[in-house]
Amino acid sequence: MVESIGPAPHPIAALNTITTPTSTPAPGRSATTRWRTDLEGLRVVAILLVAGYHVWGDRVSGGVDVFLMLSGFLVGGGLWRGFARGDGVRLRTYLVKHARRLLPASVTVLLVTLAAVTVILPVTRWRAGAEQTLASLLYVENWWLATTGQEYGSANPDQSPWQHFWSLSVQGQLFVAVPLLMLLTWWCVRRLAPSRRLRILALVVALTTLASFVFALVLTAIDQPVAYVHTLARAWEFLLGMVLAMALTRWNPRGPALQVLGWVGLAALLLTGLLVDGGSTFPGPATLLPVGAAVAVVVAGAASPRSALPRMLGVRPLAYAGRYAYAFYLWHWPVLVLTVAVRERSVGWLAGACVLLLSAVLAVLTHHLVEEPLRTGASVRDSVPARWRRLLADRRPGGARRALPPRPSPVARRATAISAAVLVLALPLTWLARVEVLRSEIDLTQLADVDTYPGALSVTEPEVFAEFPDVPFIPAVEAIPDTQVFADGCVTGEGDATLRQCAYGDLTSPTTVALVGGSHSEQWFAAMVRVAEALGMRLVPYLKVGCPFMASSQAPTSDCARWLDDLTDELLATGPEYIVTTSTRPAGDGEDYVPPAYLEAFDAIPTSSHIVAIRDTPWFDFSMSDCVASVTDTAMCDVLLYDRISVEDPTLDLYPDGVEFVDMNDVICPQGLCSAVQGNRLVFSDDNHMTAVYVETLSYELERRFSVAMALRQDGG
Repeated sequence: MVESIGPAPHPIAALNTITTPTSTPAPGRSATTRWRTDLEGLRVVAILLVAGYHVWGDRVSGGVDVFLMLSGFLVGGGLWRGFARGDGVRLRTYLVKHARRLLPASVTVLLVTLAAVTVILPVTRWRAGAEQTLASLLYVENWWLATTGQEYGSANPDQSPWQHFWSLSVQGQLFVAVPLLMLLTWWCVRRLAPSRRLRILALVVALTTLASFVFALVLTAIDQPVAYVHTLARAWEFLLGMVLAMALTRWNPRGPALQVLGWVGLAALLLTGLLVDGGSTFPGPATLLPVGAAVAVVVAGAASPRSALPRMLGVRPLAYAGRYAYAFYLWHWPVLVLTVAVRERSVGWLAGACVLLLSAVLAVLTHHLVEEPLRTGASVRDSVPARWRRLLADRRPGGARRALPPRPSPVARRATAISAAVLVLALPLTWLARVEVLRSEIDLTQLADVDTYPGALSVTEPEVFAEFPDVPFIPAVEAIPDTQVFADGCVTGEGDATLRQCAYGDLTSPTTVALVGGSHSEQWFAAMVRVAEALGMRLVPYLKVGCPFMASSQAPTSDCARWLDDLTDELLATGPEYIVTTSTRPAGDGEDYVPPAYLEAFDAIPTSSHIVAIRDTPWFDFSMSDCVASVTDTAMCDVLLYDRISVEDPTLDLYPDGVEFVDMNDVICPQGLCSAVQGNRLVFSDDNHMTAVYVETLSYELERRFSVAMALRQDGG
């Protein structure tokens, strides 16, 4: 039977609460003690896989899945044994213990990352950074990624330095949810005998594990990026570890076959990143490979703690490194992402090794200067290993040792912790408040002041707006507002298939114009709402992020396909007089083209609904707003239009019935040059979208060209 292992806060830090891994267990130590060290060695191997694949690979190693399983085995197993003894769990003590172990290091990393980001990354990235700092601190980073459509990805200059907190958020949520579920179940069957209550509790845990696994399979098939960070889709990995811990309280595994299984499991874990593409398949069935591999290693260690595999995982370097693993995990990702941002390219073997070395140094410093003093109340010198203290000890003249400083008082520790927590909350909130102030300063007066901020009018009507004051452009790059239709909640997000319906313009008009498609249709809303008002039409947007108007059979995701099917049914049922959408996509080589799936969608619409298809705007290989924030002269961000789209409009030779093609790029990029600022208005918000503040000034020219399409419809052309 496995000895009772108390609850631990995180698989990367869990075993620090069980043993002190200063050395490999001596031969005289118990098998269970040796096995505990072996489990620590396993999680160190997993963290090295995670970091190694992050630095030098572009695939998922499976290490995070091992963390979740080990977390369930240790934390969940400790909870289970508490209920088995009749002690249950003291929730307040449990949560405080976890917070004291987790928060000091995470708050330190968040504060340092914030400081580094303000120095290294452009101001345009600070708002998302502030939001993610708060999300990470509150252990909801995974939901921030899911709701904002940010997919898990490899390190690149545009990647988030906080992305890795998604897994810590999932685990933090499970650390709270699992004991609550157990306490609720225990209370509901409080009138039963203790043995029956325990069996029911075990059944609830097992059924919850199965339900989570089924949910993961379904959600992975529907929307894998959301499933990847979804707490309920990941819960089965944690709970499976808990089920294993429960099983080992009654099952005493034996036999040489289990040792072979353990070696196979270790090999499978090491090869997971090469055998499966976890980034596009986890947490579906493929996740069983790393999780099952870790289970096999744990069972092999339980069967024979003194065999070769446990001895290898329990070697001194792995055991010793375990105490720094949690901090190392926290540091390695922001160090990597910020290094890539500074270099503006990925790291090679040498730079990657330097990233890992720096992360290791920061992890050691964090453990001894922050974690241990705040968790145990020891002084900094007390938290340093005795060997290091002897090497670094100061001596008075004559050889007398200087007395160690006293331990910090509880009041000082609490003041330090509270100050750090307040700071990591106050800095992001202050910046978010500043962004809102800057956004509010872009009032209707400024937007209507085309003499000072003519935008596209400086191109379409140069005789009137040829000269305008030299004033700061609007909007400020750090406070680019969302489109009105997005702010109104009228845009369907990723992972959602709801066909949202709103109305703008002349709401009493019998003439309806539908704006349909993805974000490249949405960017025209600010102009189209003005066109609808000017022409006396009712504007109805049907918009979904990442889902252009196309044949549903070719949709990029299943939720997009369902949304497109519902959209087509809605358009056929309501029959709007006009449908505005996009006509082209980038081909990836500086050219653009009309996807056949677009034409197929156009063909499905009766000619009674006249389609106005606008040629897509250029996609750049950098963010225009980031560039503007980084240079003193915005002209340094200019890009040649025909380096990004085809010289010849790909729609010129197409004549589908009921479709009129429009190209506005001659206004957006006059004389073949795309500028970041035009007429004192910021043109592009990122690498492929325009700002609503600029697009509004395109409404006059868009109205003229839209009127041509209306005339063709009325003429039957």
